[in-house]
Amino acid sequence: MSSAARVTIHPSQFPAAVRHDLLESLRARQVNHKFHYDSFKQTQKWLALHEAFSPSRTDADCAAIYDLAFMAAAGGLTRPPFI
Repeated sequence: MSSAARVTIHPSQFPAAVRHDLLESLRARQVNHKFHYDSFKQTQKWLALHEAFSPSRTDADCAAIYDLAFMAAAGGLTRPPFI
């Protein structure tokens, strides 16, 4: 069995496109959301912020809505989505 995996990278993530997006963010003085997760350290900080303030983590009613939505979506599956 081969251990190779096929990986596809969207053209928006090619180096020239990422550089363009970064320059546009700097010009607009608004950071594109994808750059919030540019490093492991940044990712950890944003996830901690999410855990502390996201209603899905701080409001039981909000969390319950997510649970119900996921159960409803899963109930509509008639076969495994991945083969």
